[in-house]
Amino acid sequence: MPYIARVVRIQRVRRILPNILISHVVGNIAYVDDSSHRRARDTAKKYGDKYRNAEFRLGEIEHLPLESNTVDYVISNCVINLSPDKLQVFRESFRVLRNNGVFAVADVTLPKDIPEEAKKDMDSWSACIAGALTDSEYFSLLKTAGFQDISIEHVSSTNIGEYPFPYFSSHIKAIKRT
Repeated sequence: MPYIARVVRIQRVRRILPNILISHVVGNIAYVDDSSHRRARDTAKKYGDKYRNAEFRLGEIEHLPLESNTVDYVISNCVINLSPDKLQVFRESFRVLRNNGVFAVADVTLPKDIPEEAKKDMDSWSACIAGALTDSEYFSLLKTAGFQDISIEHVSSTNIGEYPFPYFSSHIKAIKRT
Protein backbone atom coordinates (compact mmCIF):
# COMPACT_ATOMS: atom_id res chain seq x y z
CA MET A 1 0.00 0.00 0.00
CA PRO A 2 1.54 3.38 -0.95
CA TYR A 3 2.27 5.91 1.75
CA ILE A 4 -0.29 8.73 1.76
CA ALA A 5 1.49 12.08 1.74
CA ARG A 6 0.04 15.34 2.97
CA VAL A 7 1.37 18.49 1.32
CA VAL A 8 0.76 22.09 2.33
CA ARG A 9 1.29 24.85 -0.20
CA ILE A 10 1.60 28.28 1.32
CA GLN A 11 0.94 31.27 -0.84
CA ARG A 12 0.01 34.91 -0.76
CA VAL A 13 -1.19 35.24 -4.30
CA ARG A 14 -4.80 36.10 -4.96
CA ARG A 15 -5.39 33.18 -7.28
CA ILE A 16 -5.17 29.47 -6.80
CA LEU A 17 -4.43 27.51 -9.93
CA PRO A 18 -5.62 23.98 -10.66
CA ASN A 19 -2.07 22.85 -10.06
CA ILE A 20 -0.68 19.80 -11.83
CA LEU A 21 0.66 18.77 -8.44
CA ILE A 22 -2.84 18.05 -7.15
CA SER A 23 -3.48 15.33 -9.65
CA HIS A 24 -0.09 13.68 -9.13
CA VAL A 25 0.09 13.53 -5.33
CA VAL A 26 -1.14 10.42 -3.58
CA GLY A 27 -2.76 11.96 -0.54
CA ASN A 28 -4.06 15.35 0.43
CA ILE A 29 -3.00 18.88 -0.34
CA ALA A 30 -3.91 21.85 1.82
CA TYR A 31 -3.65 25.24 0.15
CA VAL A 32 -3.22 28.10 2.61
CA ASP A 33 -3.94 31.56 1.29
CA ASP A 34 -4.53 34.89 3.02
CA SER A 35 -7.33 35.92 0.67
CA SER A 36 -10.71 36.86 2.05
CA HIS A 37 -13.08 34.19 3.43
CA ARG A 38 -15.28 34.68 0.38
CA ARG A 39 -12.37 34.11 -1.99
CA ALA A 40 -11.29 30.97 -0.12
CA ARG A 41 -14.88 29.65 -0.14
CA ASP A 42 -15.29 30.40 -3.85
CA THR A 43 -11.99 28.71 -4.68
CA ALA A 44 -12.92 25.64 -2.64
CA LYS A 45 -16.27 25.50 -4.40
CA LYS A 46 -14.70 25.91 -7.84
CA TYR A 47 -11.97 23.28 -7.44
CA GLY A 48 -13.25 21.17 -4.56
CA ASP A 49 -15.30 18.79 -6.72
CA LYS A 50 -12.58 18.47 -9.34
CA TYR A 51 -9.74 17.83 -6.88
CA ARG A 52 -11.06 15.70 -4.07
CA ASN A 53 -7.65 15.53 -2.40
CA ALA A 54 -7.35 19.33 -2.03
CA GLU A 55 -8.32 21.47 0.94
CA PHE A 56 -8.45 25.26 0.72
CA ARG A 57 -7.81 27.04 4.00
CA LEU A 58 -7.77 30.72 4.82
CA GLY A 59 -4.72 31.67 6.81
CA GLU A 60 -1.43 33.45 7.01
CA ILE A 61 1.90 31.82 6.38
CA GLU A 62 3.07 33.07 9.77
CA HIS A 63 0.17 31.23 11.48
CA LEU A 64 -0.68 28.11 9.47
CA PRO A 65 -4.21 26.82 10.13
CA LEU A 66 -3.00 23.22 10.42
CA GLU A 67 -2.36 20.87 13.31
CA SER A 68 1.19 20.15 14.43
CA ASN A 69 3.05 17.18 12.96
CA THR A 70 0.50 16.50 10.20
CA VAL A 71 2.27 17.49 6.98
CA ASP A 72 4.90 15.68 4.90
CA TYR A 73 5.90 18.55 2.59
CA VAL A 74 5.70 22.33 2.78
CA ILE A 75 6.07 23.92 -0.65
CA SER A 76 5.91 27.51 -1.77
CA ASN A 77 6.83 29.54 -4.80
CA CYS A 78 8.34 32.97 -4.17
CA VAL A 79 6.15 33.94 -1.22
CA ILE A 80 8.27 33.85 1.91
CA ASN A 81 10.28 36.91 0.84
CA LEU A 82 7.03 38.92 1.16
CA SER A 83 6.55 38.01 4.83
CA PRO A 84 7.62 40.56 7.45
CA ASP A 85 8.47 37.72 9.89
CA LYS A 86 10.34 35.03 8.01
CA LEU A 87 11.54 33.24 11.16
CA GLN A 88 7.90 32.76 12.18
CA VAL A 89 7.16 31.29 8.73
CA PHE A 90 9.99 28.80 9.21
CA ARG A 91 8.86 27.97 12.76
CA GLU A 92 5.31 27.36 11.57
CA SER A 93 6.54 25.18 8.72
CA PHE A 94 8.63 23.19 11.19
CA ARG A 95 5.65 22.86 13.56
CA VAL A 96 3.26 21.41 10.98
CA LEU A 97 5.79 19.03 9.45
CA ARG A 98 6.05 15.44 10.61
CA ASN A 99 9.43 13.95 11.50
CA ASN A 100 11.50 13.72 8.30
CA GLY A 101 9.12 16.20 6.66
CA VAL A 102 10.48 18.30 3.83
CA PHE A 103 10.47 22.08 3.48
CA ALA A 104 11.01 22.71 -0.26
CA VAL A 105 10.48 26.18 -1.67
CA ALA A 106 11.49 28.39 -4.55
CA ASP A 107 12.38 31.90 -3.48
CA VAL A 108 14.57 34.85 -4.37
CA THR A 109 17.86 34.91 -2.45
CA LEU A 110 20.72 37.37 -2.36
CA PRO A 111 24.48 36.82 -2.23
CA LYS A 112 24.75 39.91 0.00
CA ASP A 113 22.43 42.50 1.48
CA ILE A 114 20.94 45.02 -0.94
CA PRO A 115 21.10 48.81 -0.48
CA GLU A 116 18.54 50.43 1.86
CA GLU A 117 17.01 52.46 -0.98
CA ALA A 118 16.25 49.21 -2.85
CA LYS A 119 14.50 47.82 0.25
CA LYS A 120 12.14 50.80 0.16
CA ASP A 121 11.53 50.72 -3.58
CA MET A 122 8.08 49.42 -4.63
CA ASP A 123 9.46 47.99 -7.88
CA SER A 124 11.91 45.94 -5.82
CA TRP A 125 9.03 44.70 -3.64
CA SER A 126 6.89 43.78 -6.64
CA ALA A 127 9.85 41.88 -8.10
CA CYS A 128 10.18 39.97 -4.78
CA ILE A 129 13.67 41.32 -4.22
CA ALA A 130 13.28 43.92 -1.46
CA GLY A 131 12.18 41.32 1.11
CA ALA A 132 14.62 38.62 0.03
CA LEU A 133 17.10 37.10 2.45
CA THR A 134 20.77 36.53 1.83
CA ASP A 135 21.78 32.88 1.51
CA SER A 136 23.43 33.00 4.93
CA GLU A 137 20.34 34.60 6.54
CA TYR A 138 18.08 31.95 4.98
CA PHE A 139 20.34 29.18 6.24
CA SER A 140 20.62 30.69 9.73
CA LEU A 141 16.87 31.25 10.15
CA LEU A 142 16.01 27.73 8.97
CA LYS A 143 18.57 26.34 11.42
CA THR A 144 17.15 28.51 14.23
CA ALA A 145 13.68 27.13 13.45
CA GLY A 146 15.06 23.61 13.94
CA PHE A 147 15.66 22.40 10.39
CA GLN A 148 18.58 20.23 9.34
CA ASP A 149 20.14 19.19 6.02
CA ILE A 150 19.60 22.69 4.64
CA SER A 151 20.52 23.34 1.02
CA ILE A 152 20.21 26.40 -1.18
CA GLU A 153 20.65 25.93 -4.92
CA HIS A 154 20.80 28.93 -7.24
CA VAL A 155 18.89 27.93 -10.36
CA SER A 156 18.94 31.26 -12.14
CA SER A 157 20.59 34.65 -11.89
CA THR A 158 18.54 36.22 -14.63
CA ASN A 159 17.51 39.75 -13.78
CA ILE A 160 13.88 40.64 -14.31
CA GLY A 161 14.65 44.31 -13.95
CA GLU A 162 17.46 46.78 -14.07
CA TYR A 163 18.91 46.30 -10.60
CA PRO A 164 22.52 47.23 -9.82
CA PHE A 165 22.99 44.21 -7.54
CA PRO A 166 22.88 40.43 -8.03
CA TYR A 167 20.06 38.15 -6.90
CA PHE A 168 19.07 34.56 -7.57
CA SER A 169 16.05 32.41 -8.12
CA SER A 170 16.79 29.61 -5.68
CA HIS A 171 15.52 26.24 -4.55
CA ILE A 172 15.70 25.91 -0.78
CA LYS A 173 15.31 22.56 0.92
CA ALA A 174 15.45 21.55 4.59
CA ILE A 175 14.38 18.53 6.65
CA LYS A 176 12.65 18.30 10.02
CA ARG A 177 14.42 15.66 12.10
CA THR A 178 13.25 15.10 15.65
